[in-house]
Amino acid sequence: MLYRYSFVLVAFAVMAMPALAQSTLLDYGSPDVSGTPTYAEFGGGANTLLDQPPNQVNGVFSEDVCSLCGGGPQILADNFSFDQTDPGQDVASMTWFGGNFPGNTPPFPHSFRFDFFGDAGGIPDNDNQVCSVQRVVTGVVTGVVLFDVDELQFDADLDVGDCNLLDQTTYWVSVVSQEIMADSWFWETANAGTGSLAGTTFHLGDGDWGDVGGIDYFAITIRGDDKVDCEFNLRVMNPEVDPGDALSIRFHLQHN
Repeated sequence: MLYRYSFVLVAFAVMAMPALAQSTLLDYGSPDVSGTPTYAEFGGGANTLLDQPPNQVNGVFSEDVCSLCGGGPQILADNFSFDQTDPGQDVASMTWFGGNFPGNTPPFPHSFRFDFFGDAGGIPDNDNQVCSVQRVVTGVVTGVVLFDVDELQFDADLDVGDCNLLDQTTYWVSVVSQEIMADSWFWETANAGTGSLAGTTFHLGDGDWGDVGGIDYFAITIRGDDKVDCEFNLRVMNPEVDPGDALSIRFHLQHN
């Protein structure tokens, strides 16, 4: 009887753990990578805040409705920190990589959401969501095939003021597909680069953020521009007053 109860307890513990194994590409086979990539240059942003190139090793699904994750949401996030002379940056553009598995749905106008969070001791801070931006983007085939589907490059511009970030601060960025389709969209894994911090997280449904075991980086580049910061002088003049006695007022404007 002791062994029977022990088995039941172990089985319950395993079932209660949030499983991610079923939702990564490596559980469906090896990458079997082929083709030579051609990555398009994308403008927007004078400063590179984060640069993690795709490595064709694995991919994890990040969707509001994930058919291969039980039909509910599976949301991913990756952390980073940048160091620029100017303390603040406007996110100007983003490039990220992924694909549609397993049916290799051809590129189409694809709706994505980007959520930026502060850091809460190694996980995204749900109480400090810095910004949330949505874009509809059509991916571009890079020439690489992995897991029998095309690797796709996605690019998007952001508007000034959409997302403002501070220097030397840890942030988490989440890229989520908002499409409902037969395939599941995966975010490709990456190598470390500019601004990289090791560690990625996920959550299922309304669950807590948990560690994506064995995966430190997802393929994404984030570019920024110095926050608008300008000064000018305004001279207030009365036609009856000598110009030399005019009142000067100094303005200092910074976009926040």
